[in-house]
Amino acid sequence: METGTESDRVHALSLVSQFGERMTAILSANILLSAFLVFLCYLLHVRYNTALRAVPGPLLASFTRLWKVKTILTARQELVLLELHRKHGKSHLVRIGPNEISVSDPGALKVIYGAGTKFTKTSWYPSWSMGGQSGKYDVFSDPTTEGHAASKRMVSHSYSMAAVNELDLFVQRPVDRLLQRFGEHTDGGTPMNLADWLQWFAFDVIGEVSFSKQFGFLDAGKDIDDTLKAIDETLWSGIVIAELPELDRIRKSSLFKYLPVVGGYDQRLNIIIGQAQQVLSERRRGREVDRRDLLSRFFQVQRENPGKFDDLDLQVTITVNIFAGSDTTSIALRAILYYAITNPRCYDKLLLELDEAVRSGRISKQTTLAEAQSLPYLQACIKEAMRLHPSLGTQHTRYVPEGGVVLAGTYLPARTTVGINSWVMHSQTAIFGPDADQYRPERWIDGDKSLMDRHFMSFGYGAHMCLGKNIALLEINKVIPQILLHYHLRLAHPEDGGWSCTSHTFVQQRKFHVIVERRKQ
Repeated sequence: METGTESDRVHALSLVSQFGERMTAILSANILLSAFLVFLCYLLHVRYNTALRAVPGPLLASFTRLWKVKTILTARQELVLLELHRKHGKSHLVRIGPNEISVSDPGALKVIYGAGTKFTKTSWYPSWSMGGQSGKYDVFSDPTTEGHAASKRMVSHSYSMAAVNELDLFVQRPVDRLLQRFGEHTDGGTPMNLADWLQWFAFDVIGEVSFSKQFGFLDAGKDIDDTLKAIDETLWSGIVIAELPELDRIRKSSLFKYLPVVGGYDQRLNIIIGQAQQVLSERRRGREVDRRDLLSRFFQVQRENPGKFDDLDLQVTITVNIFAGSDTTSIALRAILYYAITNPRCYDKLLLELDEAVRSGRISKQTTLAEAQSLPYLQACIKEAMRLHPSLGTQHTRYVPEGGVVLAGTYLPARTTVGINSWVMHSQTAIFGPDADQYRPERWIDGDKSLMDRHFMSFGYGAHMCLGKNIALLEINKVIPQILLHYHLRLAHPEDGGWSCTSHTFVQQRKFHVIVERRKQ
């Protein structure tokens, strides 16, 4: 009897156990199913429960911002956007995120970025602060309209054309050194990689005009202390953090440094900040300079605005110059020379204008900005190359203001993220003609130059125009004529297109090898 009772008890416990396991399995399945349904509902909500549902674009992009990160990692995001706008051209809008629209309508340019606009910077900007983790914004990264305007007022006079023209003689120093380097490649008969040399030149110019001291890249003929490598890697990390600003909020975590791609962001940024700190330390110790450089002007701003422009503001401003000053200009220089030498008709026409200007005395041996700007075909070649190859590959985003807005005939609600990519805008046939994808400098002479200028985005637009524009124009207009007057260039490897390009933030050209020959004067 006892044995039977014990057996029944064991059997009952077994049944209970089996029931429990089945219920656990059913409950687990229900939890998983519920989680899946909740996630599915979320995706459907993000995709369809929005005024953006009718805007065309990649399906994945309408669900997650990871689509945009994926395009960045392809290293040619500007070409992806170009192709999408060509595919969906009639709408002038492409959905590239759950809440982000890329715009190609020329009429939207002034609405989004023009003076007095109500559109505000997005969360894309703060991670770009050159103040590192100090929390100090610079004129570019400050997301507030008031903060940007205040920062710009402090330093804008230092970048004025009048101030920059005073630096002409000192820009000539790295120009002369670069020309010597061209001569060495002529004598040695070895191809010259302009991708490297033009960036080293631009970086040394920044040193000259900012704090009266070249970095020494032209002398060394290499990337000293891997400074440019650090900048490039910082750009890679920075653009991912900018697109996923949640990462910026955890940068101070001890675990952040272990994340792939972005983990070394602050370590690399600190290399550049360290350059600025070293410059300031040397000047404060009494290093003498022979001109009123940008740093001298920033010190004056500090004296005139005690409490409004402190030591950290000064450091951040110098860091911005170092970080952004060489990439944008070197990209433009490469583009100008590349498109000239790969279009023989235009190259010959440009050389004729330069030679005639020398013979007539319109330009001097050390060409000045004013002299170069008097040459219409040179200016057309500069504008056309910068149109076809803008430095920036991403788009500067803005939030739609309260009340929403109608762009390209479509209503977009408040807080929608919108932006215009310069590569996309510069390809608009309504502005630049039916051959907008072709290099034709004459369009800037016989076309509607005023219309094209109003849609030219290589230096930004409106109140957010690049502060360093005048410095870049001084460099470009001095060095390009002098290179072309002294040396004849041709591609060393025309069979592979002459260069390769990669982009994350800036669209960098690589492996731009040329054969250099002295011109008969």
